Amino acid sequence: MEALLKEKEAVKVAEKPVLKLGVLGDVQGLPSRHDWGMNNLSLALDILKEKGIDVLLSLGDIAEGGNPDTYALYWKMIEERFGREGIRHFSCEGNHDLGNGHRPDFSAVFRRVCAGLRRPERFICHENIAGYDFVAASETACGVYSQELCAELAGKLASLPPEKPVFLLTHYPPYGTMAGSFDDKAGIRPLREVLDRFPQVISLSGHTHWPLEDERCIWQGNFTAVTASSLAYGCMNEGGFNTVGGILPFAREAVQLLYMELFPDRLEIGRVQVLDRSPAGEKWVVRLPYRPEEAFYTAARPGSGSAPRFPAGARLLTRYDYGYMYLVFDRAEDEVPALYCDVELIPLFPGGTPETHRYVSDFYRLKADRGRRLFLRLPGLGMRADADYRICVYPVSAFGVRGEPLVIVEHTWPGYPFKDGTLLCPQE
Repeated sequence: MEALLKEKEAVKVAEKPVLKLGVLGDVQGLPSRHDWGMNNLSLALDILKEKGIDVLLSLGDIAEGGNPDTYALYWKMIEERFGREGIRHFSCEGNHDLGNGHRPDFSAVFRRVCAGLRRPERFICHENIAGYDFVAASETACGVYSQELCAELAGKLASLPPEKPVFLLTHYPPYGTMAGSFDDKAGIRPLREVLDRFPQVISLSGHTHWPLEDERCIWQGNFTAVTASSLAYGCMNEGGFNTVGGILPFAREAVQLLYMELFPDRLEIGRVQVLDRSPAGEKWVVRLPYRPEEAFYTAARPGSGSAPRFPAGARLLTRYDYGYMYLVFDRAEDEVPALYCDVELIPLFPGGTPETHRYVSDFYRLKADRGRRLFLRLPGLGMRADADYRICVYPVSAFGVRGEPLVIVEHTWPGYPFKDGTLLCPQE
C-alpha cells in the first residue's frame, strides 16, 4: 500500500507544471486606467493572477510612442497583483512602442523603450527560467530585423540545448507560419529563414491582432509558431469586404490572451477571451521535445477538410436601405466554425458580370453579442434596379473549405436608387 501511495504521489508531481506562463500582446496603451488598452490589461492581469502564473511574457506594443508614463502604469498594475518580486517578466518591444516609424532618432527611442520595459538595451536578450531558455529578438528599425540581428539570433539559438524548448519572443511573426504572417508587411522572411533551422523553438509573436478562435493561430513545420492576439482590437489582414484596413467589425470585442502550462513532455496552450473570461477555443497541446516529422498543427490537421454548414431550415432574406441591398441570414452552426462568408452575386441578364465578395463572420465576437443572424451589405457595384440576380451565400472555414450555400433569386425593386460605392465604417 505504501508503495502504491508513493507511485500516485509521483504521478501528481509529474502532472504539476514546471512553469505557468501568461502571454500578452498589443495593449497599445495610453497612460490612463480609463484607456481601453490599459483597462483590458488590468482585466488580463486579474485573470493571470488567479491562474497563479510564474512568468509574464509581453510581445510588444505596450505603450503608444514609448510613453514612459504608460510603462510606469504598466508596472504599477503588475506590482499591484504580483508584488515587486512576485513574478518573472520577459519582453520584446513593438512598432507602436517605437513610434510606428514616426521617430527620427531610433536609438534614443529604443533606449527609452528598453528602460520602460526594464530590460537590457540589447537587440537580443536571453534568460533561463527554471531550466528553460527564453530569448527576445527586437526590431533594429520599425518592422525591420536586420541581417546582423538574425545572424546573432542564429548564434544564440545554436548555443542552447537542442532537446529542450526555447521560447522566442518577437513582435512580428516569422513569415508564412500562423494566420496573419503571409504578408510582407507583417511576416518577417529573415526570421523564418533562421527559425527553420531550430525545431526546438516555440515562436511567440503579436502584431497581427488575429482572433485566437482561428485554428490557424498555431502552426507547426520546422518549428512551432503561435500568435497571442491583442488586448486592443482584432484584425485579419486577409481582408474581407466588411473590414477596414484589416480591422474587424466590432473589433474591440476581440480582446484575448494566452495562458500556458509547461510540463516536461508537453506545452498546453489555453486561449482566453478577456472581456468575458470564456475560452477562445480548445487547448492546443505541443508535444516535447518537438520533432518536425510529428507536426500536428499543419494545414492537413484533423478537421481541416471539414466544411461548415447552415442549420436545417436556414433562410436568406434581403433588405433595401439607404441605397444598398443587405443580406439577412441564419448564422452557420458552430461545429465547424465559419470564419468567412463568400457571397456570389450573379446577374441573370445579358452582359451582367458575376461578382464574389468575401466577408468576415462574427466568430470572434463575445458570445452574448452574437445573434442568430448575420447582416451583410452588398457592395452596390453597378447593381441594377428591376433586374434578376442569383445570390449565393457560402459558409467558409478557416482552411478555406466552403459549405453548401443558401441561394435565392431576387428581382430588384423597379426604380430603386442603388448607390455605387464601397465606403464602410469599422463598426459596420
